[in-house]
Amino acid sequence: MKPHHLLVLALIASAPAAVGCAATPNEDAASSESDLVAHTRLDRVTPDEVAAAYMAKLRPDLERCVAGNPAIANVDKGNLKAFYRPGATAYYDVSRALDAMLAEPSVTSIPVAGIADAVEAWAKRTLSTSVDAEGFYVRQKGGWLTFVDAEVETREAKALKLAARPGGKDLSEIRAQWAEVQKVNGSSDTEWYNPVKVNGEPTLGAVKKLMGVRYGASQSAWGTKAVDEFHALREDPEFEPLAEFMKSSAIKKRWMFSDGGDEWNHQWLIVLDEHNQLWGVSIGYSE
Repeated sequence: MKPHHLLVLALIASAPAAVGCAATPNEDAASSESDLVAHTRLDRVTPDEVAAAYMAKLRPDLERCVAGNPAIANVDKGNLKAFYRPGATAYYDVSRALDAMLAEPSVTSIPVAGIADAVEAWAKRTLSTSVDAEGFYVRQKGGWLTFVDAEVETREAKALKLAARPGGKDLSEIRAQWAEVQKVNGSSDTEWYNPVKVNGEPTLGAVKKLMGVRYGASQSAWGTKAVDEFHALREDPEFEPLAEFMKSSAIKKRWMFSDGGDEWNHQWLIVLDEHNQLWGVSIGYSE
């Protein structure tokens, strides 16, 4: 055999395995960008579920407005301000709901008798105009801020209820541990990311997209080092129980992402648990 043939054989033998036979990436190696993997969001909610959560908070305020305005039998544009201000307190959520109802075609007034049921019917009808093919609510870009709080609350409750228990631990308990961190740091600078069930091991690109990690953020650590570096950002004792759990065998992979500069920055800690559920937390600050 000619010498250059021997060289070619040697190079082939020493080359990495073909892509189809490559080993599955582990958390000790950086992941690469890729398309989304097959997945199921556990926080999908229906219009009726969001409407129910919305009314749970609005109904008591409506009752106060009704009780404080015994002379008003029908709410219209002329007496709306008086209706949502029955005393020293103004109930702006009531105002927004009734104002939107009065803006509908052919609606000039709303009977006070049964007004809560009328508002709930309006909420369901409005939310039902934006659903996916399976009937789950989809928030439109720049959509109805009226329902955002109820939507967020309902999504989280639904996801925590449906999620499997990593390490035998209820995910609602994990969420409660992160809530303690939020109390110390302020909820405006911290976030919780609801679990998403994935089929197989997601790539870095899939993790970022599914968890809503900012596009410009880059992976800054992985493995247990990601948990330690995230913890070191604040060194909150409230985070220690959650950090220990995230480093346990109940978690298969861990990623830390970072974005920002000298005046502001934001970090995400995302994990893949033993049930192939992605979930995570983030924290940031600005000067």
